[in-house]
Amino acid sequence: MTLTTASDTLHLHNIIHHNALIMAPEIDRSYTCRVDLALPSTSHAQLLQDVLSVDGELGNKIAKSFAIVAVSSDEHEVQDSNEGTDMRVLRIDFEAADAKMLRVAVSTMYDMIIVALKCFQEFGSD
Repeated sequence: MTLTTASDTLHLHNIIHHNALIMAPEIDRSYTCRVDLALPSTSHAQLLQDVLSVDGELGNKIAKSFAIVAVSSDEHEVQDSNEGTDMRVLRIDFEAADAKMLRVAVSTMYDMIIVALKCFQEFGSD
């Protein structure tokens, strides 16, 4: 099979990833952590999500998901619904098979967040 374009390569990667998920045994990821990052604007939250979600986790013992959620008018409460609120909080949920994997994943994510925010500060986020 010859891959001629980037979309061919991406399609093959998706097929392999899908087949690996079907064949992989179910893993108990009972260790969880939620990180909510309040950012100056919705565009900042979206850009940070785009930057951080590029890299997947190695293996299947850790999983992470991203969502942009609302902050309420009192600035101290995060809401799951977006009615009449400002959508500028990046929520990252982690699930891991053991505590050490969770700690490493969260610590690594914070390191990547720091680098991304420093880049936003230095070069702008537009």
